[in-house]
Amino acid sequence: MTNERAEILEPLDVFTLLDGKERETVGLPKTQRVDDLIDYVVARLTVHPEGKKIYQKGISVELLKPDAKGWRKGKLKLCIQFIPDEPESPLDDVRQAMKAED
Repeated sequence: MTNERAEILEPLDVFTLLDGKERETVGLPKTQRVDDLIDYVVARLTVHPEGKKIYQKGISVELLKPDAKGWRKGKLKLCIQFIPDEPESPLDDVRQAMKAED
């Protein structure tokens, strides 16, 4: 599931949570940096003291995608995506068609 408008945020980007109930549910401060959120998530996912280092460097894996010819070795890393609430432009269909022609 991909969203063409999604942006992978940088560690020093700052976000603020708009919904107080969601904020209470996830237990996060209202405003914080992306790297702090990743640290928060990693701390809850890792039990071993070295776990945080593994998540920062990436976890060695093999990946198999349905449309691929075989397994590929690499690393998994956490990232945070931002998907803007902007409504789609009427020109989006035209842009998509032009992109497909290139």
